[in-house]
Amino acid sequence: MAHHTFTPDHYHTAIGTHPPVLEIASGDSVSTTTVDARGQDHTGQRVTPRGNPQTGPFFITGAEPGDALVVTFDRLIPNRPRGFTGGRVAPNVLDPDYSPSFTDERDLILWDIDYEKEAVRPVDPPAATASLELPLNPMVGCFGVAPPRGQAISTATSSTHGGNMDFNGFVQGVTVTFPVFVDGALFFLGDGHARQGDGEIVGTGIEISFDVEFTLAVHKGK
Repeated sequence: MAHHTFTPDHYHTAIGTHPPVLEIASGDSVSTTTVDARGQDHTGQRVTPRGNPQTGPFFITGAEPGDALVVTFDRLIPNRPRGFTGGRVAPNVLDPDYSPSFTDERDLILWDIDYEKEAVRPVDPPAATASLELPLNPMVGCFGVAPPRGQAISTATSSTHGGNMDFNGFVQGVTVTFPVFVDGALFFLGDGHARQGDGEIVGTGIEISFDVEFTLAVHKGK
């Protein structure tokens, strides 16, 4: 089994049958990076348009429709000192006729990432949350394989191919299995969070760029 290091120079906001960035064998692992949901890299610079940009796709030799692709997250590490969340409850989680008012009108809340304490804290919080500190719990929100029938599906949503799932159980050490729909499977990932609740009621987790390592293995005819 080989290990590959890949440095991305472009990203995708739709998961589909795009030209692969790297071809690997089943059982190989890859180290690479992701940008945050707004296309910002480890320096905080925007390097690609927003919309959960994905690194990839990665082509796995021998993968074909009818197989399964097993993805193991070996390492998920935020790689900068600050992330961000939305600043208010997202309209799509409220009753349609409810018009909320907020005393804090910031569209975004910045969060400091304390790697030594493995904790996250809001920057300049309102008095009611001045002492708020939560455990760091890195997870990846959007990843998957190219869908069938030549589709290219926005990273804003999800389906049988994966996509924007935003489940906070997708943490380091987890293994996820996908059906393979196209030759090579074409694996994508992005949308890292330093932490996320059970869903995204403010429209985000704590969005941040990542250093990642993953292993991809093909199970034939599964």
